[in-house]
Amino acid sequence: MCTEHNEVMDFCCKDCNKAICHKCCVIYHRKCDSVVTIQSMMSEMRSVLTHNRGLITQRFDDMGRSLQQHKSQIDAVIHNKDKIKSQIRQASQKAMDVIKQKEKELLEELNEMTEKHSGHLRGRIKSGEIDMQMYQQYIEYITQVLKSGSETDMFDIYQVCRSGAIKEATDRDVTFTDSVRDSKLIFVSEIDERKFYKDIQLGRIQQNVFDVMDTRLGKIQCGTFDVMCRPVLHKTVVIRVDGDITQLDSYDVTVLVVDGEEISVVTDRNNTCLKSFFTKNNISRHSKLDLARKPSSVTRLRDNQVAVSFWSHGEIVIVRVTPDLVLQSRVTTKKKYICLTALSPSTLAAGCWDPPCVDILDVSGRVMRSISRFNSGENLICNPSCLCATDRGNILVSDIGTDSVYCITPEGEAVFTYTPSGERRLIEPLGITTTSTGHILVADFWGPKVVLLTPAGTYV
Repeated sequence: MCTEHNEVMDFCCKDCNKAICHKCCVIYHRKCDSVVTIQSMMSEMRSVLTHNRGLITQRFDDMGRSLQQHKSQIDAVIHNKDKIKSQIRQASQKAMDVIKQKEKELLEELNEMTEKHSGHLRGRIKSGEIDMQMYQQYIEYITQVLKSGSETDMFDIYQVCRSGAIKEATDRDVTFTDSVRDSKLIFVSEIDERKFYKDIQLGRIQQNVFDVMDTRLGKIQCGTFDVMCRPVLHKTVVIRVDGDITQLDSYDVTVLVVDGEEISVVTDRNNTCLKSFFTKNNISRHSKLDLARKPSSVTRLRDNQVAVSFWSHGEIVIVRVTPDLVLQSRVTTKKKYICLTALSPSTLAAGCWDPPCVDILDVSGRVMRSISRFNSGENLICNPSCLCATDRGNILVSDIGTDSVYCITPEGEAVFTYTPSGERRLIEPLGITTTSTGHILVADFWGPKVVLLTPAGTYV
């Protein structure tokens, strides 16, 4: 019913899209072009309503299926959560097993070294006791001679004393106490308690992939790192192999330990390949991976994985070391990187000459930060030749453009710069690495020498 005229609204004004009564037609809608009876619109209304009912029904069914799918996904998420929780616990247990094994090995090593040390001391004690018996015999004999007053006996022992035989016998172990005073076992922890809880990694949750990191307790050694000790050659690896067609150009090298085997991985620019050298069944072996372009730098990503850069091409390749070399993936980069170092299994620092910089990028090639200057705005990076990550997460840069060594944070702050002059001047510094104590070793190409620096960058 029309609220104004109290009559049945059996008309429709299509122009106004409104139901109206007879009086409304005359008073308010006489100028409208399309006023019809509602009865005449029944067929059209049925068609529209039927069509809309179909659309809404379709949406109702789609929403029902979507809700059911979401409920199923929730069940899958909960199931996956339980699965990942189990994997995390397994990773944690594995890490604890590694720590327990390391503890067992250290204790066994401690027992072995202590027993060896104690055995040596017991031998010295036994020898000393024998010497003391000899001394006691000399004392008693001389005392008896003096007491007897026998001129013949006194003359005999007098001749023995003057000959030096007694003095030689009593002096032969004079260094006994001196030789054992400095012999002491110490424990050198390789865990920084301040960083241990923050930095230790069981893994990460990413497509159900977990990286179980190496967990080291420490090592037992006699004494500490002596920065003044004389370097001793450990071994030499001959990197020429069958199939090399030109002179070798081994630009970079890294060392991995896979399944307890030490593996040297070398880039050979002139032969456009990557090589690995290892010992298997007491036989020296090698593997060779041919590459399309001359490789420059190689760095360890994981225990069995390395990344390789190319000076002449914007690309980084990821290679698995089994110890044979297997190409895993190629990463296209916008810049050409001459040197690399891994800050983590998923983050790299890469040195570039054009433009001169050190980039922080992920393993997909995305540059997260580019470092080229000090915070003050002065030029820092010129021609980075080699990079090395420190145990504190900083980046060491040997720069042949400025004959310098820099230490920078991943955020671009300068920790120290080393640009010596005079006799200590660096002439084309290349390879750079750190020792277990954090000291820095730099290969001075034209020196030719290796320079040792403290962790703070001062000359040793």
